[in-house]
Amino acid sequence: MATPRLPPPGSALWGLAFLIGIGCAPATGCRRPPAPTPPVTPGAFTWQDLSAPDAGECPILAGLLLALAAPHRTLGDETPRLHLAAGCGSPSDGTTGTHVALALEFPHAKRPAEVFDGMALAGHAPREDGPWRRLVSTTAAIGDALDVALARHRLARGDDEALTRTLAAGDATDRQVLLTAIELAGDRRVRAAVPALVALLAHPAPDVVLRAIGTLGRLGDPQALPGLGTLAVSPRPQVWHTALRAMADIGGPRARQALELVALQAVDPAVIRMVQDLIREVETR
Repeated sequence: MATPRLPPPGSALWGLAFLIGIGCAPATGCRRPPAPTPPVTPGAFTWQDLSAPDAGECPILAGLLLALAAPHRTLGDETPRLHLAAGCGSPSDGTTGTHVALALEFPHAKRPAEVFDGMALAGHAPREDGPWRRLVSTTAAIGDALDVALARHRLARGDDEALTRTLAAGDATDRQVLLTAIELAGDRRVRAAVPALVALLAHPAPDVVLRAIGTLGRLGDPQALPGLGTLAVSPRPQVWHTALRAMADIGGPRARQALELVALQAVDPAVIRMVQDLIREVETR
């Protein structure tokens, strides 16, 4: 683990990073003049090289500079701590490319620090491996992970309407950002997000579905019961168990009726037993 500092904003290295970051690749030329300071400036950072033993040099710091200098990545006057772990793959085992995990930490004087993380992977064919291609892959992976962290930061600072729009975008939203939006909807008790959360019950990613089920149970809106009831007869134990628990958490007469319907449709004895237990739980509230 290393704890260096980045070059000061406005230095020659930042200027070069900005030029390349906005498109001054050898074959394209510059698309706009450089800015005097980079849009995102970490106050301090730590980094760890997780490259394969025979990967050769991995341009992590150069890729970080380029990724931070992209003009669409902004944080205003905030200067979070940046924690980065990244590594390049080995051409010998066909794992060329770069994998990245990073976190932006926003310290506060009188409350716990806020941390927004992101992960990404950018690859290329082994035959294309070389210093320039490796720099491109590393920059892309760091940039993608940084975009996820920044999107999570914007969600946390944004309003409920923006949160609902993110949920409604579904597959168009990065999965990591979507998981954060689902959790925030439950934390903030955003009832307006229920239709979008119900739609996410059909999402292809199992973790998104499970997170949406849990948040619907926390929100307690009966309009989620039909969608949850459909998942309650899923062949996957984790799905039907979580869906039944959410239905019981919603509670009330409609939840009891929905659970009774599941009991009539279910063929798995374990499902039937759990439904019977949850019906009794709902009735005693």
